[in-house]
Amino acid sequence: MHELQPGHFYTLLPPDGDIHAVKTTSAEASISIHLLANDTGCVVRHAFDPAQEQVRSFRSGYSNVACVEDASTNSAKEPEHV
Repeated sequence: MHELQPGHFYTLLPPDGDIHAVKTTSAEASISIHLLANDTGCVVRHAFDPAQEQVRSFRSGYSNVACVEDASTNSAKEPEHV
């Protein structure tokens, strides 16, 4: 768990850090900004279902270009930008 003060940040790097939750512990409103430095729509990510206690893989699909499939792993690669 990371308890942050105003101006602090931490990184979440898949596959180890892509399942996370954000919760404010203050009575005041808070803001969480997620800076995504890749084409997240094509990256295979993970979600945790607490009721089932299971992790599932997913790809959000929120991308402005088609994902490039990697035939060797049958998964998507990020599109190459020229």
